[in-house]
Amino acid sequence: MKAEEAPARILRSAGAAALSQVWRIGVTFGVALVLRRNVPPADYGLWDWTFAVFMILGAIRDLGLPAHVLRLPNRPFGNLLWVECVWGGVLTAFAFWGAPLLALLFKDSDPRLVSVIRAMAAFLILEGLAQVALVYFEGELAIGRSLLPEVLRNLTFATVAFVLASLDRGVWSLVGGQLAASAVFAATLWIRAWGKIPL
Repeated sequence: MKAEEAPARILRSAGAAALSQVWRIGVTFGVALVLRRNVPPADYGLWDWTFAVFMILGAIRDLGLPAHVLRLPNRPFGNLLWVECVWGGVLTAFAFWGAPLLALLFKDSDPRLVSVIRAMAAFLILEGLAQVALVYFEGELAIGRSLLPEVLRNLTFATVAFVLASLDRGVWSLVGGQLAASAVFAATLWIRAWGKIPL
């Protein structure tokens, strides 16, 4: 990137980031309003707890590396991808096989919790893969390239969750929506980054 291009790229990226944030918040709020009318409160509580656990595991998976990669002159995205796949794979296996232990942290016993945790284990690896491509776009001040994947992610979550909720799938509406959305997000980010990101 040429020095004279930086101000324009910064402006475009800032605009894209703001638009993405407004879209995400608006869709998330709207979807939550609808789903809370169609998903039982106990199921929503189960989902909120599980998602919080996976947010913590996601932070452990990243090890603070995405931000650090951008500070290095050579920006080793290949190494970051390796860490996200290998270390992310280890955490995914831990979440899957250790689901009964993680379920013990939940205050109220629920026989579905182990299955929910095991299903959500795939979220760790999917989000890890997406993170690499997303960090690349951030480093290149090309956040606009992540706008379409973000829109598709939210639309996928809403569509899958609404369909499953209409079929009275309860907590699985949220799990299915999240996994489908994460898969679409990772895939579309990598389609846009492939051939450009130095690995």
